[in-house]
Amino acid sequence: MVLKLYGGVLTTCAQRVLVVANHLGVEVESIDIDFGKKEHKSPEYMKKQPFGQVPYLVSFWNDGLLKLNDFRLV
Repeated sequence: MVLKLYGGVLTTCAQRVLVVANHLGVEVESIDIDFGKKEHKSPEYMKKQPFGQVPYLVSFWNDGLLKLNDFRLV
């Protein structure tokens, strides 16, 4: 299983995901979102995460796709 984590690695919510994934030995591809450029409010990002929040987590496993866009669930 490979996870894609959209968000700033300096945000506490993203750090929580990284710590747990590291503990479980899960590979994470971290994709930084530039808050200064408001990338989290761009139309492209808003298609993925309608509230413009981070982190946004995508998992590809068992021929399926799991998207978590509620940052509190992530």
